[in-house]
Amino acid sequence: QELGLNEKLQFANRSAVGAGVARKVETKEPSPKTAEDRKCIETALKNNENLQTMVTLDDARIKGMIDVAWKEEVQPGTEIITEGDLNADRKC
Repeated sequence: QELGLNEKLQFANRSAVGAGVARKVETKEPSPKTAEDRKCIETALKNNENLQTMVTLDDARIKGMIDVAWKEEVQPGTEIITEGDLNADRKC
């Protein structure tokens, strides 16, 4: 953090996260969001300490993440992410 590397470096294909394998990640159309939704997501992103250690989330990055986010309904008990899973982008 002292050197500001989290502001200068981009890790598009981190092998620790993607298990070093190029693969297609499923995406969906962004969901419509109210001003309240946007503020809730912004607050959650800013308060995520793990995310903050990897990248500096300036207003433009946060807006970009919110713009492409989609809402997804899952049934109770559905496993979404497993701790320690190297392919933890999504389960459902």
